[in-house]
This record gives sequence, C-alpha cells and structure tokens, in this order.
Amino acid sequence: MPNYKWLISQKLDTSSLPARIGALRKVGVPYPPGTESRALADLKSQAAKIVTSLDTGLVKASPDTEIIALIAYLQRLGTDIKGQTPSPPPAQTAAPSRPTAQLDLPKQTHN
Repeated sequence: MPNYKWLISQKLDTSSLPARIGALRKVGVPYPPGTESRALADLKSQAAKIVTSLDTGLVKASPDTEIIALIAYLQRLGTDIKGQTPSPPPAQTAAPSRPTAQLDLPKQTHN
C-alpha cells in the first residue's frame, strides 16, 4: 500500500462544510433540517473520540487532520443507515391497457 504520510499532517478544511451539506440536500441527500448548524460540532465530537481512542493505543494525532477525517468516514460507513428499515417501493398502479398497433409485414425469405 502506498505511503500516505500527508494524511497525518494535512489540516482538514471545514470552512465549506455547511455549504456542501446544503448542496447535497439540493440534489436529494436527505439531511435533516439543521444539519448545517450541527455538523461542525458533530465533527469535532467524533474527532475527539477518535483521538482519545488512538491515544489509548499510544498513537498521537491531532483532531483536525485528514487522517482523523478518514478514520471517521470509515467508522461511519454503513452505520448511519443501520437499524432503519427500508421504505417499501411506491405502489404502482396498473397502467390502463392501450391497444397496440399490429404491423403486417411480408415474410422475408433468405436465399
């Protein structure tokens, strides 16, 4: 695996977080109302937990780095939807039957 040392030192840019959440909501991501205002606090809380966990294993990391964001992402994969039952597909009503056109084509023969 390649060496990704920059993940440990690169600071995480969170300045556009509220705008990104708003943009994702516009394209259909179902973020609840108020997510933009809570996102940064949630990010900091989750980062602090990860840093504490890493510190227990004698790994030093800063909570505002890319590596912490990557660990947070990997921890959340699949857990945000855990426990939610999928909504049933919308009931489809039978389309009214329409007469179909029939084409009478001459049979083709191949030599």
